[in-house]
Amino acid sequence: MSPDVNLDSFSESIEVLEAVVGALEYIAENDTIQRVIVSQDQLTTLLDFVDHRPTFAPPASDDTTSVTDAYADIRKRISRIVTLVTMNDSNMVDIPKHVDIMTRFKQWMTLGLHTGKELEEDEIRMSGALCIGNLARSDEACRALVMDHGVADALLALLTMEMERVKAGSALMAAGTSAVNEIKSCVKVIHAVVGAFKNLSIAVADRKVLGQLGIIKPIAGLLDIEVVQPVHFPCIGVLKNLCAGGNELNAFRIITGLEPPANETKVAKLDISSVTPQSKTPLTKLIKHIWKATGDNLTNVRNEGGRVIVNLVRTSHLAGAPQLINVVVQSSGITPLIQIVTGALLTRVNEDQKPTDGSQNELHHHVHFDAVPSDGQVFPVVQNEGLVALILMANAVPTSIPIITKYHASLIAISKKILLSGLPDVEKEKEAAVEVARDSKTGLQPPPSEEVLYSDEVKVNCCLFLGVLASADATFAQIALPEINPVLDKLTKWTSVSNLTAASAVSEKSALAYKEAANRGSATSILSRTGTKSVKRLVHSNVEGGPSTAESVEEGLRLAEAVKRLKGVLERK
Repeated sequence: MSPDVNLDSFSESIEVLEAVVGALEYIAENDTIQRVIVSQDQLTTLLDFVDHRPTFAPPASDDTTSVTDAYADIRKRISRIVTLVTMNDSNMVDIPKHVDIMTRFKQWMTLGLHTGKELEEDEIRMSGALCIGNLARSDEACRALVMDHGVADALLALLTMEMERVKAGSALMAAGTSAVNEIKSCVKVIHAVVGAFKNLSIAVADRKVLGQLGIIKPIAGLLDIEVVQPVHFPCIGVLKNLCAGGNELNAFRIITGLEPPANETKVAKLDISSVTPQSKTPLTKLIKHIWKATGDNLTNVRNEGGRVIVNLVRTSHLAGAPQLINVVVQSSGITPLIQIVTGALLTRVNEDQKPTDGSQNELHHHVHFDAVPSDGQVFPVVQNEGLVALILMANAVPTSIPIITKYHASLIAISKKILLSGLPDVEKEKEAAVEVARDSKTGLQPPPSEEVLYSDEVKVNCCLFLGVLASADATFAQIALPEINPVLDKLTKWTSVSNLTAASAVSEKSALAYKEAANRGSATSILSRTGTKSVKRLVHSNVEGGPSTAESVEEGLRLAEAVKRLKGVLERK
């Protein structure tokens, strides 16, 4: 730190620092050490080191360059140690209480800005964003970070700057100039910022503020930038969180791309009759991105994207704003909902399938999927949410029904699968008995069953969905009748009074499987934290867990009533 230190002393100090930092990197992964660093006020020492630049200015030489580069690398390594410290649960509670420390994290995110040293300081800016993301792991911490420390403003400024750098770098590469290293560095920073926003947006109290700050447009804008593909999935998660739980102003922003008038809190009071879908709204950017996610390994993108649209429809319904749901329909929002219900992959229309009469037909949607659902592409929780959204959409916007029913092949196929789930199949049981007998002779064990079990709640919503379509579309009713009626006959027998005990047992088993699926999905951000609810309760509630045994009996009775009503609609009774 002395200005008159010589090069040899500086080099020796670097060697000592490298040894010290190596030891810190090793022990800082331990929870106890992480806690000690904060409880004994040692975190400030690490922050001071990252913020310090040597006053020593040696003459230019290769040796000098190597030692100064080594010092810069040590600063980055210590910033990574700080991120480890913020992962501790106790520190998550303690650190936000220190205004000076939070100020330092925000200052890290501005290091090197507009000085020509953006690339040099990228990793430290990334560490600042990671620290905030690590601290944002509880509702209380998120509230403090956004409301008390204003971290969202700093994150948004950093995101905006890094997006500009990525666009500039992409332009250079298009012109033949290499900017790969800078773009990669920017992507790492953007990933940290989006991750922090995603954690902050989980807290219900923060969603309104984040929307007001204007993070929706840049987050959606990232979906248009191919080189930041690693952040696309968390971007969808941010949008999903922001419009969940009845956040109608954020839903308005996502659907229309517009900012609601100041001091207005109810979208139902807004005149949105003249609002038409635009090509560059957050919603249309999302739908375009979903359509591009056609690979088998992109199921999570399609499901998470579809769930954003589910939240938009649900929130618009709760807000009493059918006009917004109509904009979703006009923006081709039905297709992703059909996809999460059926699991059919989105594929482009083949050239030989294009209509010759000049009509739009399937080309209007740019996709064609009328296929049997693919294995492994459906998740009961997500399907149930999709069914509810389609029911609300059909009730609010009758013109959406012909668009929905054009996908009758996929919808009827998945409906049969849902409604027959858990019911005894004599032929399958005979086949299984033959397989067991054969395997007992060969000594081979039969593979475990992969059948998806649906709760009675999902079956009720499926019946309601089919009923809405059949009531308004006679052609769909005619197509569905020979396929669905035999299924309803089986369900009628199964839900009769003499079978209520057995039905309850199956329902309980289905509910358990459903809850296990939800728990698995929450770890991958594919499934919701909501459990099985009726269509009304699902719209108004986010309560976790499946139905109890007593509720299962009640759901069995509700299913019997739903089956009876659907049968009457199909047969026009």
